[in-house]
Amino acid sequence: MTVASIQYHSGTIANAAENFTAALTGTPALVVFPMGSGASGARWDAAQLDGFIAEAGEDPPYAEGDLWLRRDAPSGSLDVSAHVVEFDSSVNVYKVAYNYVSAWTGDHSFSIGATVDATKAFCFAGKYCDSADGTYDVHLVRARLTDNLGAVSANPTHVTLSRQGAPGTIDGHFYVLESDDFSVQQFEIDPSGTTSTTATLSTTVDSGKTFLMGSWESSDTGRQNAINTCDVWLEDVGAGADTVTLDVVSTSNSIVYTGYAVELTGSTVTHGSVTSVTAETQHDITVDVDSSVALPIISGNDGTTTQGTFPSTTSSDNDMADASLRAQVTSDTNLQVLKLDVGGETNYTFHWSIIEWDTGGAPPATPRRVMVVS
Repeated sequence: MTVASIQYHSGTIANAAENFTAALTGTPALVVFPMGSGASGARWDAAQLDGFIAEAGEDPPYAEGDLWLRRDAPSGSLDVSAHVVEFDSSVNVYKVAYNYVSAWTGDHSFSIGATVDATKAFCFAGKYCDSADGTYDVHLVRARLTDNLGAVSANPTHVTLSRQGAPGTIDGHFYVLESDDFSVQQFEIDPSGTTSTTATLSTTVDSGKTFLMGSWESSDTGRQNAINTCDVWLEDVGAGADTVTLDVVSTSNSIVYTGYAVELTGSTVTHGSVTSVTAETQHDITVDVDSSVALPIISGNDGTTTQGTFPSTTSSDNDMADASLRAQVTSDTNLQVLKLDVGGETNYTFHWSIIEWDTGGAPPATPRRVMVVS
């Protein structure tokens, strides 16, 4: 497996706007990994993102071939960024637009348009919700690979999305990536009543080749970050790693997390953590990576669920600035992690990972037009 190209774009969605868009270099790439950090007071409906490359025939119509980062509510400014990754033909990429109806709760399954191998595939879903209520049970959505009835399957054909509360229409795109160079294990963590919970993978992995990606839902009808934000990481012990830890600040939490441990062939993964002891809004972390093929992940989540959250200690309602981070590898020696506003947060810890995608010994190529399922 190799990566053909990686592009990075960043900007701000203004207070009264819903979209950020950027023209891509060359022709469209495949997979968008978005991150955002909200301004002080920004509600959840104003801070969650869907990232995608626009195609002909989408409704509503977008500028074809451009990168779009979309939210629903034009309330509060939102700093956003996205890594756009194009894989070679050894990776099957499926992108599907979905609509989760306002009145729905619980599991609802959407066709991938193909059958994939659960040991070689993982998924994540971008989203935006039109509910101004802002409670976690409405806005947090968990994504996982299943059969058409929402059950775990060795050969999934659907992505099942679930949440605990309504109303609020959720729209977005989900991605499914499958490759013979992925060795994937799906796991679930329910930390209810505890602040630190572990899960044991069924097979040990090499942490130097493995990253985590996942999402969670909550039954909490409030808006407190301390109850519903979390940090998830894989023990960094090299070969023989099998323990995933999820930390959340409050024992009153009511979340369920589904994650994927993805072990790579050829590519490498670097891990670390940061503990902030002051009201910091920028962290510059010394690393040793190839920045031209690097993709950062914060706290083991997909970037679209809560834009790279950490376990926030604040009880502030609707304040995304207290619980969201975004990251960029600015050079071969620096990982920069940004928090837009101090808000009510002073001390916090988060874990990070950097994937260095294999390029087959060649520099990333100019992006080329590809077929994308939608």
